[in-house]
Amino acid sequence: MVNEFGEAWDSADRSTLNKKALFALEKLDKYLSDYSGESYREHYTDNEMLGTSEVWNNIRSLAKESLSALNWPYEVPKQFNVIYLVEDEI
Repeated sequence: MVNEFGEAWDSADRSTLNKKALFALEKLDKYLSDYSGESYREHYTDNEMLGTSEVWNNIRSLAKESLSALNWPYEVPKQFNVIYLVEDEI
């Protein structure tokens, strides 16, 4: 998901975004860039880290801010055979 965000953000037409959304998405992108690479590998490869890592808690918080800035609803996707973390479990 992080890679998909990066690819989408790199190709996004930023001129269509309001200032609040642009700021929120830039903040999320910067955070993802700052907390990536070999020194943060475990956060992206260890499923346990999804629920316990401060990095992931911050990513979720920044993503929610971005959704709000875009006036998009926060929705938990339909469950598939993947790991889901919802606020009540974190």
